[in-house]
Amino acid sequence: MDQEKQQRLACRFQVQLVGSRTKAVVDVIQSLGLEPWVSFVPRVSHEEAIRRIKCCDLLLISAGIGHRTRPGWLTSKLFEYLGCRTPILAVVREGEMARIIRQTNSGYVVTGEDHKAIIDILETEMGRKWGRAPSPFTFEGVEVFEEVAVFNRMKEILACEVKL
Repeated sequence: MDQEKQQRLACRFQVQLVGSRTKAVVDVIQSLGLEPWVSFVPRVSHEEAIRRIKCCDLLLISAGIGHRTRPGWLTSKLFEYLGCRTPILAVVREGEMARIIRQTNSGYVVTGEDHKAIIDILETEMGRKWGRAPSPFTFEGVEVFEEVAVFNRMKEILACEVKL
């Protein structure tokens, strides 16, 4: 890609990695020539992280796709993203996280090293944003994962246990 095209794209597309800046991540970004599109943001307060989440167009969850990643693993980040109702791009193995994202229509799920699928998703989302098309995501049923609903469900379960 020529430098002029890179500069135009860098104005429209930016990946922010919030948190610790590890050598391994920096090395991958540099080896792929992604520096124009990736910026590192130091750790921020939870309040600031939520503010940033709400300002994003697409949020990444990269929870692993290998056989050593547990299929039932759910990160707290997933629930924060659902609560903010910001579309998700999840690179995960088949399991609970993929099921929840699909069930709630809250984003995209990629379950393998499918770089073409990720590029297609990014192009779709950029086209949607710049074309001002409405989001296709409905976040249907995400309220069952919100704190009040979870604690009410726990209360119901405990009440049943006590009656036995």
